[in-house]
Amino acid sequence: KRSSGDSDGDGSNVVVVAPSEPILVDDKDDQSSGIQDNRIPLLVVDDSSINRNILIAMLKRILPAGSYTVDVAENGEEAVNTIKKQASTLKHQGGAYKLIFMDIIMPVMDGWTATKSIRSLGHSGPIVITTANQVPRDEGSEWAESGADDAVNKPFTKQL
Repeated sequence: KRSSGDSDGDGSNVVVVAPSEPILVDDKDDQSSGIQDNRIPLLVVDDSSINRNILIAMLKRILPAGSYTVDVAENGEEAVNTIKKQASTLKHQGGAYKLIFMDIIMPVMDGWTATKSIRSLGHSGPIVITTANQVPRDEGSEWAESGADDAVNKPFTKQL
């Protein structure tokens, strides 16, 4: 378990829990589709390549090298299609994405709609909203209705 946050309280706190048992370590920088071996499958959904790259770079700094794979989607519809397309492969190789980072404001399909769709497909793993806006978490809000598990505010902090 690693935790990071801004010491002055202005940034987001991010906690990533990694498995305590040994996992396959492979230094190959694989960000392509397809889950292999015992690596933890992650999905990053954001229409901004800059935000995707920043998040992936942060993951590289806090997770052991070769312990995970990262698939990316540029909008909610692409994320839903990725979940549908890989459902049988992922189940066969140990389960669905262990963590999904989901932007909210995207073209084609927004993050709220995509999160609801992914939940309707039976995905029960954590979905973390990444947004520059405040996310109201009260009953009846889009947050509660979508099935999201948590939120991280952008811009992401540099301190890890």
